[in-house]
This record gives sequence, C-alpha cells and structure tokens, in this order.
Amino acid sequence: MSTIFIFAVILVTTAVATAYLYMKYVFLHWKRRGVPFLEPTFPFGNFKDMILQRLSLSDMVTTLYNKSSDALVGVYVTVHPSLIVRDPKLLRDILIKDFQHFTYRGANIMEDVDPMTNNLMMQNGEKWKDNRSKMTPAFSTGKLKGMIGVILNCAQPLSKYMEQYTQTGETIEMREVLARFSVSVLAAVAFGININPIENPDEEFRYFGRKFFALTPRNMLRLNLTFIYPKLVKLLRLRFADKDVCDFITSTVKQNLDYRVKMNDLERTDFFQILMKIRNDQSGKSIMSVDEMSAHALIFFVAGFESAAATMSYCMYEMSRKPEIQRRAQQEIDAVLKQYDGKLTYESIAEMKYVDRCVDETLRLHPAFGTIARECTKDYKIADTNIVIQKGTSLIVPIAAIHRDGKYYEQPDEFIPERFDDKATANKTFLDMPYLPFGDGPRICIGLRLAKLEAKVGIICMLKDYSFELGPQHINKELKSYPTSIAKFAVGGINLKVKSRFNNFA
Repeated sequence: MSTIFIFAVILVTTAVATAYLYMKYVFLHWKRRGVPFLEPTFPFGNFKDMILQRLSLSDMVTTLYNKSSDALVGVYVTVHPSLIVRDPKLLRDILIKDFQHFTYRGANIMEDVDPMTNNLMMQNGEKWKDNRSKMTPAFSTGKLKGMIGVILNCAQPLSKYMEQYTQTGETIEMREVLARFSVSVLAAVAFGININPIENPDEEFRYFGRKFFALTPRNMLRLNLTFIYPKLVKLLRLRFADKDVCDFITSTVKQNLDYRVKMNDLERTDFFQILMKIRNDQSGKSIMSVDEMSAHALIFFVAGFESAAATMSYCMYEMSRKPEIQRRAQQEIDAVLKQYDGKLTYESIAEMKYVDRCVDETLRLHPAFGTIARECTKDYKIADTNIVIQKGTSLIVPIAAIHRDGKYYEQPDEFIPERFDDKATANKTFLDMPYLPFGDGPRICIGLRLAKLEAKVGIICMLKDYSFELGPQHINKELKSYPTSIAKFAVGGINLKVKSRFNNFA
C-alpha cells in the first residue's frame, strides 16, 4: 500500500472526523444557551425532509412547530441555528413592540452580484425606513380608489375567458388563469402598461413572472436559502433572480422612465410614479439609481401577483368544496349590486363583507408564503426568562403552522369564513386568534391592501356570473403542495368546472 494512499485515507478520515466533531459542537448551541430545542441529525440539522425535497419549507416548519409546545424552539438548518417562534405574545413583541431588536429580514444585499437584491424587502436600516415611508402613500385608500377602474378593466377578459368553458365542460386550471389576471393588474397599477395575458399567455410579463417561480432546482435553492439560510446565499453569491428576468424588468423601467420624462407625463398615480418622485429630490438631483428602481419594481411585481393569484385560486377551490358558502357569497354579491344599479365600484365592493370573510379565511388556510424570517439586530432578553436572543440569530415566523393550530382556531383545517365575522372576533385579540398572512409590524407587506382588493375583485367578477365545481381529480382528495416551492403551489394545479349562473339559476 503506497504512502500516498495511506496519507489520503488519513487526510479524508481526519477531515470527516473534524467535520463531525464540529457539527456535534454546533448542535449543542441551543443547549448551552438554555433554549428548548429539537434534536438535530447529522448533517441536515432539523430540515432533512426539506433538503431532500420531501417537504416544502412551509410544511417543514409546520412539522417542527407541531413537535414542540414551547414558546420558542431551537432548530438547525444544517449547522445554522435558528429559532421558531411559537407563542403569539412573543411574536407580537418581536414583530411590533420590540421591533427595534428585529429590524432585519435576514436577507443580504449584494449589488455587485445582483443589483435586484437592493429592494425594499431586503433593505435595512435608515435606507429601508426612508423608502418605506415614501412608498406607503402608493397604497392609501385614495390611491386604491383610483386603481379600482384599472383592476375592473383587467377583469373583463377574465369573465370572457370563463365563458368558453361553460360551453365545453372542460376544467379550468385556476392558478394559471388567475396568475395571468394578476399579472395584468400589476403591470397596470405598477407601470401603467396595459396587457392582456389572459388571451396571450406568453406575454412577457407573464413569461418572466412564471420563470421567477418556476420549480427549477436553481430557483428552489436560492428562494429557500434566502428565507432560511441567507448567509449561505451570500457565500455562494446566488442571484435573487435569473439575469434575463432582471434584464426584462430593468429594460421596462428604463423605457417607462424615458417615456414619462420625454412626454412630461408626470401626473400619474401609479407605483412607478412614486419611484420617480423618490428618484429625484427637491433639488432635482437623482438619489435613486435605475438599478434600485428596477429592484423595487421587481419585488413589488413578483410578490404582488403571486400572493393575489394564490389567494383567488385557493378561495375558489374552497368555495367549490363547500357550495353553500359559494351560494351565500353570490347572494351577497347580487344583493349589493342591486343596490348599486349593477355597478361594481370601490364602495359597492367594500360592502361585500362576506366575500371579505372568505378572503380572510383563505389567507388563514392558504397563506401564499407560509413562513417569514427575521434577524436579531441587537441582543434581546425575553421577558420573565433567562433566555437572551443574541445579535445575528435567525428567527422563523411559522405563519401556516400557527394559522392551523387548534389552540387558536376550532376545526383549524376547515374553511369557515364565519370565524371572521365581527361578532365572532369582538372579544378576541391577536393572542386569542393570531393572524399574520402578510406578516405584522413595521415590516408588514406594504401592498397587502392592494393584494386583498385585487383578490376580492377577481372573486366577485367570477362569482357574479358563474358557479364553480371541483374537477374530478379533486373529489374526495386533499390538495398537496409541491415540496420544492417557496410559495404554495398545488400539485397538478387547481382544476374547476365552471357553469353560467344565468343558465342554471332561475
């Protein structure tokens, strides 16, 4: 046996032993700090089923959540220690009351690798605070009222598209068609661009939006790591999105900016106009680059259309499972429209309270993103304990898990919109009924009101003319989610049959 071979064996053995001992030491991290923890396994930590693509991130976190009863529980993403926060009071303190200790989402800005990381979701400190305060007016009640006509115009092709399926009896894959509707809304309210991807599914906005969430190994690696192990994203220098997706958004921003400046078209009220105002300070000096404008536009676009499309498609699925809920929603829509001479307006839509409850319950059962992350920015001692969360610690907010915890919701897996009625919630606080489909606190999703309005309009426009039934592939079967997706995608899609109400109801 050669000396080189023996040396190689010793070297490999030593490396493996060293790695094992290092991980054994790391896996004692939470024990040394007196934090309740779940026993990890080498080399996956507690996330083996997610890493091996057996469970999605959301389902993995839910599984871990259900293995503990502590207010917070220590886990490991491979060797990376994280905390799952299970207690509503502690969640409220972290997200709101003591927000100054947890201002970061944990994501990394790497402008040299990918300028698209310099967006509102990933920014921190004063830059995030300043941009957030300047962008918030884009989603005021007044601005939403101004958008309602645009959203309703985008819904017209949706109703027309449904009509053809009443004749054929074929099922519609709802997630795809509602993603097209949502993309048309976002293109209009963000960029002032009118498109019709419902009739043209390969339209560029839809093509690149689909590509961003495509279930490719590369996409799933970077999107999951962005949420659960952002330091590794920085180490691997992974882009936030494929270069051609970024190039498309940047090109759109440049063309839109050039056009509006050239035509002196500066009186619009869309999101892009807000970015233009931020770009130039009062002296006329540019303080936001085109790259940063593009980064904000990308995150607004992809996060916005996905959350609305998911909410609409899952809501229609649940209503199809429970036709009595669908009928009650239709009766409310009919009654309100009668009061408003058949017209959909911001005011008439606001009066459809039961549809609101259906949207709220959908977001409880099927949040588009089942977890969010925070990073401790300065040491934090948990009240009435000896536990100190150290600066740099990653925290996981288990949205999907807490929404289905029977401790807070009776029949947690059932679709019951009435649980959000004013009477049912009158004496309940966040501690009794924790609900955070868009997060909470200063870093709550900035576009949540637009996402809910868009979803509500889409649902109303479908239900006022059509009724829906489960496709045969869903009867007596539960939906399953793709284990490789950061967002919630049903395996095989959501397939429904559609019937004209005018042909089936006297």
